[in-house]
Amino acid sequence: MSGEISQHSDSNAALLATEGTDAATPPDDGLMAVLDAIIQSYGSDLDADSCARAICEAFELSAVAIAYVTERHVRYHGLSHGATDSAREASLDTSIFRRLDPGAAALIEPRAALERKLLGIESEDESWAHLLPVVEHRAGMIAIASYGARDRLADPALDHKLTIVGMILAASMRTASQVASERTHLDRLIRLQNLTARIIRQDGFSDTGPDILEDIAQVFEYDAVRIALQNGAALDYYEHYRNAVTRRDPVISVTLEEDVAADVVLGGVPQFFNAPALPNHAAIYPFDVRQLICVPLRVNGEIAGVLSAASGGSRALVVDDLSMLMMLAESLGLVLANSRRLYEVERRNRQLRVVDTLVTLIAERPMIQEAIPEVARAIARRFAFDQVGIGLLENERLKVTLASVHVPMPPVKGFSQSFGRNRGISGRVLTSGRAEIIHDVRNDPDFVDTGWNARSEICVPIWSAGAVIGIVNVETSAERPLDNADLEVLQIIARHLGIAFENEELLASERSTRRAMEALNQVSTIVTSTLDVDEALRRIVDTLGSYFDYRYVVAGMTEGQFVQPSAAHGVALERLVRIPTAASPIGRVAVDGKPLEIKRLTSRTDLGLDAFPDGQSLIVVPITGDGHILGILIVIGSRTRELTEQDTSMLQMFAQHAGVVLDNARMYEEARRMAYLDPMTHLPNHRHFQERFTEDFERASEGGSPLAVMVIDLDGFKQINDRFGHLEGDAVLIDASRRLSSKLRERDLLARYAGDEFVVLLPDTDIEAAMLIGQRLRDAIGGESFEISTGERATLTISVGVAVSPEHGNSTRELLNSADNATYAAKHAGRNRVCRATLPDRQ
Repeated sequence: MSGEISQHSDSNAALLATEGTDAATPPDDGLMAVLDAIIQSYGSDLDADSCARAICEAFELSAVAIAYVTERHVRYHGLSHGATDSAREASLDTSIFRRLDPGAAALIEPRAALERKLLGIESEDESWAHLLPVVEHRAGMIAIASYGARDRLADPALDHKLTIVGMILAASMRTASQVASERTHLDRLIRLQNLTARIIRQDGFSDTGPDILEDIAQVFEYDAVRIALQNGAALDYYEHYRNAVTRRDPVISVTLEEDVAADVVLGGVPQFFNAPALPNHAAIYPFDVRQLICVPLRVNGEIAGVLSAASGGSRALVVDDLSMLMMLAESLGLVLANSRRLYEVERRNRQLRVVDTLVTLIAERPMIQEAIPEVARAIARRFAFDQVGIGLLENERLKVTLASVHVPMPPVKGFSQSFGRNRGISGRVLTSGRAEIIHDVRNDPDFVDTGWNARSEICVPIWSAGAVIGIVNVETSAERPLDNADLEVLQIIARHLGIAFENEELLASERSTRRAMEALNQVSTIVTSTLDVDEALRRIVDTLGSYFDYRYVVAGMTEGQFVQPSAAHGVALERLVRIPTAASPIGRVAVDGKPLEIKRLTSRTDLGLDAFPDGQSLIVVPITGDGHILGILIVIGSRTRELTEQDTSMLQMFAQHAGVVLDNARMYEEARRMAYLDPMTHLPNHRHFQERFTEDFERASEGGSPLAVMVIDLDGFKQINDRFGHLEGDAVLIDASRRLSSKLRERDLLARYAGDEFVVLLPDTDIEAAMLIGQRLRDAIGGESFEISTGERATLTISVGVAVSPEHGNSTRELLNSADNATYAAKHAGRNRVCRATLPDRQ
């Protein structure tokens, strides 16, 4: 600051010289006193009160006003000689400044008693004013008005001195304003960096977590910051960021036609709005919005809504705010995408648990017909469907048992309706046998309106013994849209209902076979108690063998052109061989899905049954799940236990249970896998890396072995995005991740940490070996340019920081921080290099 004042003082002296001051004649003492006061008051902004006091005293005036003149008001910074009042505000209509003529001074008689009162002028005689326009400033026009006797103010020497004071005062104000602006810009950049770093470190936000939107508003002094997410043809505005993650009730919903942010959502171009363009935002913000910035919020590459900042006039929004909001929106989009993935995984896990409960409920009821009302109510309650109907065909009519959470219904145990089998969407599904999801039933010609505001519907057929015997139907309003996850859940429930009806048919025809009931209950318990495929299949084949006296039972899974035996009862699994799906009649069951029955085995070798020398008969049924054949179930009978058509029906039912096990396991593994993978590069994500890092660090600490960590930052990746666009940038990022992966060992872990930053875990690797691996990674990226779809090529390098435990850290946090600091050192040293971490100061 001392340098700025010195420079400013030099400019004042130069200005005095240019105004004709004789260098041989000492400058006027009063004038120099005023200039000294201006210099002394110089800071983040100019102290106008001190300057006004100095002008009063130096030139013996009654009063001085330094005024900021806007279109409507005058903000005074001035006083009478000896008075203590300073800043006041008055209407321009009552001020002499309404006569302001830029470029010329004026000697006028003030006629506004209010103005004299503001400045403390008591004498009516000293009522003349010398008006001197100065300079345009960010708040309007700045001017000086001097009050005193007319003969005093008419002195040309005084006019000359006030002109010099005005010019220097204007220069000082401009400099002070520029310094303040630069400081504000630097402070915002620092705050933006801190906020962005904090946002990216989050996997998601819980109900008790930090409110990022509130922090943005406080840090940058916005009157309001909100996220709006697109919901069809509307934008849902949320007050808190965590609400945008969990999709709870928005603060307000506005159609795109009514919202000025529609162009941002539809076109993806940021917008800066001023007051005349904001007639529709009075309902969105509880104050008069003067300025509004809206930037697109992208989630997984698609525009999901907008991030907006509004000002009611407390602080003017500038271009810097637009740039900062765009950077914040990019970080928020990454976190929002990850949070939604985690939310979907948690939602899927909750659905699976509920499905298990419902499957148990169905399996525990010996008479499924009596359990239908309870099952319908459980589905409606557990999944928050507005209305659930389970319909069964009886004499060519569909008898539907209804249950609801929100739609009013009679308080009876099971409210039922009867329809013709060809009526509505349900009739269509009964005929086709295919499940349907209708997102807007108002556009479906077969929809039957039952008198409430239904919007979306899912109808799933119930198959039993190869025929459609009924449907499961759910309806919801616009507030609870249905999706494919709901469809999968209902298909599983319908499949179990179909299985339950088949069980009931089977048990009705064979009530003397109580062991069959016990076996079914046992298998149902297997379905709901494990998600491990091999364990579930092993328990199923053992149950079949023990309950039905089957000599041999084998379950096999389809793998390409073969069926691989996965579980066996009565024979060692290692004795069994793979069965070709093309050359073997048994294998063809896994292709065409048709059961195979052989009552008398004549040639075991041709069928690949050398492991069963005493086998006499054979039944093979397909294991199906989600419309695909997943494997086969084989039962081989002996002389003492011949196989019949009833065994075929029984085995088909058990095969369906096995298909449910495989479906549940598949969905569970897929949900679990997606929670730990980065959606773009398919590398482990930040969450996976942290868990693996903790495990490897504890293992290394206990075993006394080294653990190396690398932090990799892509040099110049932003320039590739700017030059070729984000789609090409994404392709380069994916190619870079593949190159890095190809140079690592199988035991190493490469993960995407954030943006264009990667991390690598190198177990049992010392610093020298890690440095060599880092050089190999550097050569893999910088050794060959990246191809762009237009035919051009882009070059890219990396900066790598390497740290090894325990030398560079006694905890995961210290070790990762050491590697991160080494990466910054590599960047500062010129990029495209590998730097090892420095030893920490442990004093």
